[in-house]
Amino acid sequence: MKIGVISLVSDVHNPSAIAGNSNTILSLLKQSFEIEEINISEIHRVDIPIVFIVTGGTEHKFKKIFPGLLHSGKPITLLSTGSHNSLPACLEILYWIDKQGIKNTLLLHGSIDSIKEKIEKRCHHIEIAEKLNKMNIGVIGKPSDWLISSDVNYDNVHKKWGINFTFIELHEVLENMNIFLPTDIKETLLKFPPAGYIDGPGEKDILEAVKIYLSLKKIVTDYRLSSLTLRCFDLLKPLNNTGCLALSRLNDEGIPAGCEGDTPALFTMVINRLITGNPTFMANPSQIHEDGIIFAHCTVPTSMVQSFGYETHFESGIGVGVAGTFAPGPVTISKINGDDLDHYYVAAGNITTINASRNFCRTQVKIKILQGYDYFFKFPLGNHHIISSGNHLTMFHELMNFFSVRAKSARKSQ
Repeated sequence: MKIGVISLVSDVHNPSAIAGNSNTILSLLKQSFEIEEINISEIHRVDIPIVFIVTGGTEHKFKKIFPGLLHSGKPITLLSTGSHNSLPACLEILYWIDKQGIKNTLLLHGSIDSIKEKIEKRCHHIEIAEKLNKMNIGVIGKPSDWLISSDVNYDNVHKKWGINFTFIELHEVLENMNIFLPTDIKETLLKFPPAGYIDGPGEKDILEAVKIYLSLKKIVTDYRLSSLTLRCFDLLKPLNNTGCLALSRLNDEGIPAGCEGDTPALFTMVINRLITGNPTFMANPSQIHEDGIIFAHCTVPTSMVQSFGYETHFESGIGVGVAGTFAPGPVTISKINGDDLDHYYVAAGNITTINASRNFCRTQVKIKILQGYDYFFKFPLGNHHIISSGNHLTMFHELMNFFSVRAKSARKSQ
């Protein structure tokens, strides 16, 4: 990414006294980044503008260029030298920016290694924001009736996050089911990772589940979708099957796919995918114990588990659900919700042993989280939560801070 540096220097400072320090900082940064020194009129030519507050007494100069910074739509980043009253000026400017209602401002100050690390994270966050701007999320059918807290204001979400939504009627899934040849279906199934066992579904059930996958894949292609959420329970009666296997496979292929039309859960899956590059598991907290929370659902991506089999869908007892077994290891649990997707929860945890139960959805995982369970008892952000492999707690917090999303925590509720 190209970085543009706009330097602000007080008229009363001796240029020769400050040149050495500021030039050293820029030279060190140029060793790691593509940097060009620009003025405010050239801001459109760079990806990240950095305002270099070289000295104190530059606050009024910052006010003059502020409209240009604002018009660019790019986050504001300040760089302090740590000398010549640079930091005090930055603090004055930061407070003034906050009073204008502008969030997401970053101050670069400290060692050169610390500054470089912050710039690298800034670049990563902006890359994610640019990817979100290019995304087209498919909402196939509205949220299931029981998801009473999972509606979003799509216009506001578009303004905040940049993503686009495409609304697709569920009947398109059904209409596509008639266009695939039996040979196509069987050849597609051969490309799926083989199940370790099959308990319940017959061959016809599995082939019909593959047809649902092909139908959704066609919709992804036709509408150029980046991800999708499906009102899947409405498929039970007309198809006598479920979308579990299809959604599992799409997630394995890099297309975040959620069930029950849950847009906030799907968006959380999208964010996790952008952070980690890996698939995620959308699941319900089914029981909470002192030694861990049991999460369960029937759509786990098979690449996330050490073994899996095909069983019937839990609630209906028909179709194909995916029953996976997780290996022990660290995970991250997260959820973004709110009308504007402006609240989030995230926690790190570890997978512990579990005895599978017939009273939960087919894939079950028990997770001991590291900071207590108050959130789930007092103010959970809905039922579905997203599990990603590995500990990504810090990265998730930093990205949410970049987008000015507020954390849900027990401390804030008291």
